[in-house]
Amino acid sequence: MILVIGGKHYPSVSIDQLSLAHVLTLQRELAITNVSSAKTFADVQGLIRDFSALPAAERANHPEAVFLSAVTIWATRVSAGESLTLLEAVDVPASSVRWVAEPHDRQVPAGKAPPRAAGANRRTSRTKSAAASQS
Repeated sequence: MILVIGGKHYPSVSIDQLSLAHVLTLQRELAITNVSSAKTFADVQGLIRDFSALPAAERANHPEAVFLSAVTIWATRVSAGESLTLLEAVDVPASSVRWVAEPHDRQVPAGKAPPRAAGANRRTSRTKSAAASQS
């Protein structure tokens, strides 16, 4: 994914790719700001793991969803060389933030079938009833 803020493009970065200095910076900021229930880097990793396992409908209403987006934006920006606090990194209009899929984001992993188009290979109820009457 590519993070786009205004007209600036950033390659997406996982928090696991942060330098130790950035991990310490994040942990210090979590202890000071109280912006999340997470107080340590391990807490953030746990939130991400738990959040990722949720169905999409539950993710949209998760109490830490905005925080996790903020951490991802911060990690991406500081990894690109910007020197910002977590709150500075997200001090932008929400409407200026977009995530853009890269071509490799759409590739199907080896061994997995590509997703089917909606309704593909589905028999209509009319076809099902016709098949049932022929038996």
